[in-house]
Amino acid sequence: MKKILILLFCLPLFMLAQRPSGGSGSSSQYSGFSKKKNSTYFRGNISGKIIDSISGEKLEFANISVINAKWNKIVDGTISNDAGKFSVSGLLSGDYILQIKYLGYKLKEVKFKLTKKNPDLNLKEIGLQIDSKLLGEIKIDEIKPIYESKLDKIIYNVENDNNGGSDDATDILRKAPLLSVDFDGNVELRGSKNIKYLLNGKASSFLTGDLATALQMIPADQIKSVEIITSPGAKYDGEGDAGIINIITKKKIIDGYKATLNGSFGTRSNKNSFNLTLGKGRFSLSARANAWYSWPRDGENTYIRKDWNDTILDLNGIVDTNYLTNNGSSKSQWMGYRAGINMFYDINAYNSISSDIGYRGRNTPSESETQLNYNGIDSSNNYNYNSLVDATQNSNNIEWTTDYTKTFEDNEDKELSISFQIGKRFKENNTNIIDQINGLNNSLYLTNINDENNTEQTTQIDYTHPINEHIIEIGGKMILRNQRMDYETNSNNSVYEFLPEIFNYNQNVKALYISTKFQLQNDYSLLAGTRYEKTLIEGDWDRNTNEEFKNSYSNILPNLTISKKLTTGKSLKLSYNNRIRRPNSGYINTNTNLTNNKNVTIGNPELTPSLTEQLELGYNSFGKKYQGSYYIYIKNTKDIIESFLRVQNDTSITTYQNIGEANYYGFNYYGSLRLDNITLRTGFNLYSYNSEDDRFNNRSALLYDYNFGFTVKFINDWKAESFAFVRSPSQTLQGSSTSFSMMSFGIKKEFKNKRGSLGIRIIEPFAKNGQKIFKTELEGDNFNQISERKVLFTSIGISFKYTFGKLNFKSNKSSGKIKNDDLKQESQSEF
Repeated sequence: MKKILILLFCLPLFMLAQRPSGGSGSSSQYSGFSKKKNSTYFRGNISGKIIDSISGEKLEFANISVINAKWNKIVDGTISNDAGKFSVSGLLSGDYILQIKYLGYKLKEVKFKLTKKNPDLNLKEIGLQIDSKLLGEIKIDEIKPIYESKLDKIIYNVENDNNGGSDDATDILRKAPLLSVDFDGNVELRGSKNIKYLLNGKASSFLTGDLATALQMIPADQIKSVEIITSPGAKYDGEGDAGIINIITKKKIIDGYKATLNGSFGTRSNKNSFNLTLGKGRFSLSARANAWYSWPRDGENTYIRKDWNDTILDLNGIVDTNYLTNNGSSKSQWMGYRAGINMFYDINAYNSISSDIGYRGRNTPSESETQLNYNGIDSSNNYNYNSLVDATQNSNNIEWTTDYTKTFEDNEDKELSISFQIGKRFKENNTNIIDQINGLNNSLYLTNINDENNTEQTTQIDYTHPINEHIIEIGGKMILRNQRMDYETNSNNSVYEFLPEIFNYNQNVKALYISTKFQLQNDYSLLAGTRYEKTLIEGDWDRNTNEEFKNSYSNILPNLTISKKLTTGKSLKLSYNNRIRRPNSGYINTNTNLTNNKNVTIGNPELTPSLTEQLELGYNSFGKKYQGSYYIYIKNTKDIIESFLRVQNDTSITTYQNIGEANYYGFNYYGSLRLDNITLRTGFNLYSYNSEDDRFNNRSALLYDYNFGFTVKFINDWKAESFAFVRSPSQTLQGSSTSFSMMSFGIKKEFKNKRGSLGIRIIEPFAKNGQKIFKTELEGDNFNQISERKVLFTSIGISFKYTFGKLNFKSNKSSGKIKNDDLKQESQSEF
């Protein structure tokens, strides 16, 4: 049976899974190396149930420690769940003492032994005796930390916070330090959307492209913590000039089974999910399915563009101007779905494999009707007609990931991991346009078809070697991307017709890194490393509409972080790092993408990556009641990628350019105050934007975003939450988009059996007519353009959750190693 499971999980890596060859296993709690050899240590687990010895009542959240009897040191620990049950896995064979502490009860110790023959032990029920003296003297005041500061990151412990009004990962990220999230689900870190995303320490093609939907399909109650890494070390990919967000979900290595049905229905969107987890012994399996969809929604759009020619003046010396206006209405909808299976198996004490296969898709149909009016300098070119646009965007993604992890007997802090990932993404974009010019008989019919077929393969090797209090990490990675973009435009007018073309774009990334962590004297810590990345790109067109090209570039990305622990929960950090940002397929695709015949977007395959240097100084103070983070930073980005608009005749053409450079000077603050039943939080980010390019106008602006909210826990398992944020207009070299704000309120009731809940949530209840206005202003040497859209914004919905089954949770100590997300992401909009 074991061999069948191994073949099922990881056939390509089967030969790498080896049996331990004897020798002493030194647990991760001890530094240095063990000298013993030919030992018979093996991993096992201890489980049981904590109860009151008299009443038999289950004791939830009992503190459980496992002590090595020989060394008299704690080697592992956990807490009991809501049924009083606990389980500790990954213990080496040997003699131990189980120590149970519970407020108001006497300390209890139970001796036990794990052997190679019997590595697993269930102690059944363990009764604790009430300590009447201690109970009378102690006041319960245990507060679990919501935020923690580590050497290279800030951790938001979601499971320790009250999240009564949160539905998905987007809601959680709105409350995480240093982040801001708009209503479309676009996340910014210090004003930048160029963030690298990881899920349980790894990234995948699921977190590229339509990122907003991917985040909204991760249920909030499945998230354990969020790590915000503003100064990534060399072991991370160089992508993401703002930093890294790592979402840690709750572990699912269990004995038993558990099924959860979760959903919400509202006036704007609906979300439903089903999760099943089961396991036995060293094998576990989890399955998931999610659906997320909206109701059809109406919107209003207005647009005006002015352009002129400086050489044409009237008698008064005034520049003649062309005017293009669009006024219309739209209807849109979106539907997303996701499913997958994850499997994990401990082969033996030192070898384990995990495998995950998943599928995700999204369908976004939309319709619009627009009145176009053009008044030009040459009146013979004027026109006024109605344009009907019917567009459909379909995206489907399938991915398989396998990780093999080996630890070593002489020192379990030594770890070798080999990972393989393959993903396939299919995109189909169809746009049909009917321009009703002088009646239906003279109408212009146009169809644009834009299909993408992308394959990505990744192989990665990582090795960690401890030396006393120091850790050295080395590794390598190779990513092979093959992208095929197939497009054509058909029309009853040859002027608008483009023959079918296929653009083949290949990108290979090879990387090596070395990184080290030092624990120095006087509570100083040091993280230093260097990453080398070499990128090879090539592109060609089947019909040779453009010249084929080849290019390569190499980047050395050093990083350094020094941290000083001041007192418990307080630290000071100084860091310097380098990041890279590559363009993705949406920025290089040479298809002529049509909003209507007078507004088109064309990709630029000649884009080069952006390079960013950042220096930051931070102070963190995380106490029991107050948690605060204060950061100042300086960032310089060269060859930054931005959209660029130009006017050609009567058409606006948007493409993408590498502009000169941009400088940012900023200050971040995030604070949280946690009282007995109330949590208050606020944060703001203030920074300057200064862009310079010899070809275009320079631009400077002072930008900001801030947020505030509270959570209240009432009696009888009621929770209430409110959250709001405000963001200044975003800035590019050619202009700005509208400022944005949002406010939400939610309340939820937990069932008495702790298996389910029912809640209600309302978003933006005070918006005028239930609408929001989104405005964008752009300008160039010979034009200015203003577009505005109104969408229904206010919404109200109910949510529900219910759980079936019983299980004992264990900790999965192995996580995926592949962390792909090295492409610049497109902002996602639902409107």
